[in-house]
Parts: sequence; structure tokens; C-alpha cells
Amino acid sequence: MRKITLLFLLLSGFVYAQQAPASETNVDDATENTDSLTGVEFKPEFPGGIQALYQYIGDNFKKRTKDKGKILLSFVVDQTGKVVDVKVLQGINPRLDKEAVRVLEKSPLWKPAMQKGRLVRCSYQIPIQLN
Repeated sequence: MRKITLLFLLLSGFVYAQQAPASETNVDDATENTDSLTGVEFKPEFPGGIQALYQYIGDNFKKRTKDKGKILLSFVVDQTGKVVDVKVLQGINPRLDKEAVRVLEKSPLWKPAMQKGRLVRCSYQIPIQLN
């Protein structure tokens, strides 16, 4: 198995609610727009938890170079649990950065964030450390 050390700082300081642009607001929901919040009561969760997320990325990340470093990614878990809007905030090289985006975009559905009993979009940041 490829030796990839994954460092995830998924706790308190790295999870933020993200305001949904008007074009992404679901018209079928109640007329009050609660898709955009400044905090969430329940954070999004990868199926099986943090250890399962480590395993998923380790199993699916195809590292074909000896480059080392950290890739910092930002993404949104939407109301359906889908990972969207993946962005590289800090990268190593274009090929590895693209691979990190690919792996996150293909991840299984997450358990979405909740606020006041409603499913909401929530942004997330994770660093991936490659050794």
C-alpha cells in the first residue's frame, strides 16, 4: 500500500458554514433561506467517521511522484451530502492538487450538517500531508 500520511485538522477551527449563492438556493424548500448560516449545530460527517475518511483517501489517492508536502483543500458538503466546490488553497504541484480534488469529488455521500433541524450546506477544510 502506498505510504501516504494523512493529517486532517477537521476539528473546531476548520469547519465553517458557507453562504449559498442565490442561484443555488433550493426553491422547493421553505421560503425562508436557511441554507446560509454562520455556524452549524451538527457538522457534516464522512460515512464511518474520521478513520473511514483517512482510509478512503489513502486507498484512492494515486501518488505517482516522490513529491512531499501538504495540500490544503476547501470544499462544501451540500444538503444532500454531496461534496461540491472543491478548491485547492495550498498545493504541491498541479498533478497532485488535481488528484486530491478528484478523490474528494468522488467521495461517497456525507451526512450533511444540520442547523435548527434542517439540513444545510457547510464548508470544510482539510489538509492532506504527503510523505
